[in-house]
Amino acid sequence: MRRLLSALIALSPTAWTAHADASTRGLELTWDAPAECPRAADVERALAESLGDRDRADAVVVHGSAKRVGDSVRVELDTVRGDSRGRRTLLAENCRLATDAAIVSLALMLDDGPPAAAPVAVAPVPDHVQSVATPPRARRAFVTGVVDGAALPGVAPGLLAGVAWETPRIRAHVAAGALLPARTEGRTTIDGRTLGIEARLWFASARGEMHVVRGPMTFALATGLDVGVLHARGTGAWVPSSTDVLWIGAALGPALRVAVHDRLILGAEVEAVASLLRPELRVDVETLFRPAPLGMRLGASAELAF
Repeated sequence: MRRLLSALIALSPTAWTAHADASTRGLELTWDAPAECPRAADVERALAESLGDRDRADAVVVHGSAKRVGDSVRVELDTVRGDSRGRRTLLAENCRLATDAAIVSLALMLDDGPPAAAPVAVAPVPDHVQSVATPPRARRAFVTGVVDGAALPGVAPGLLAGVAWETPRIRAHVAAGALLPARTEGRTTIDGRTLGIEARLWFASARGEMHVVRGPMTFALATGLDVGVLHARGTGAWVPSSTDVLWIGAALGPALRVAVHDRLILGAEVEAVASLLRPELRVDVETLFRPAPLGMRLGASAELAF
């Protein structure tokens, strides 16, 4: 414990030159990190302090990289040891904590047994350092298939595509899409004509959300606005007619997303949609459709993080 703690203390800016060089024979380390993080020489010296001066059973090649992601710092460790390759990702509040956790992780991996002088004691990873299989990425492109029961007659399928910006706690996204045509019918005239309306919707969507991340799963509550153009075509009238009217809706609902890969996220959502602007659609002065005050929308999405 003392050996590892002294190694971590050595990473503080005031202690970078306070320790003599130590050998980590059998380790080839490259370290790519912002200027605010400890340097490669300091990481290697901390490892040497924790492991002692001895040869490794086999050569180990380690490439470490640190990068700021939102409010956190992500460290990725890629290792090659003989025929074995591995990767571990660590996420912490700042570069110092992330680097400390990386040193602990490497010390556990490189420990081939106690050195001649003293046993090795490695401290556990602190609670405020999170090991993650799928680190969050700030930007995402997504497509969402929806089934809408709010804006058009009946239930209408549709598709959205957009981009999102995400931090560990909040997210915002914008998207554009369309609902496929839906039809409703009214009365049948004396001469056998059935009055009807076929309507479709093109719309833009904006959402803000708060979420909680638990491992690969994200639980969210989102709210926002949809603004679109509702295009309607009348059928059955003596004179064919069509119109374009404005539709506005407010949405609120939960969402669940699951990271199935470092870059691929699948999701599902349920929204209550309130129509703030409810245009009347008429054929031969007869109102055949008006959006309901409140409806539901279901969605299933696929996202690509970048």
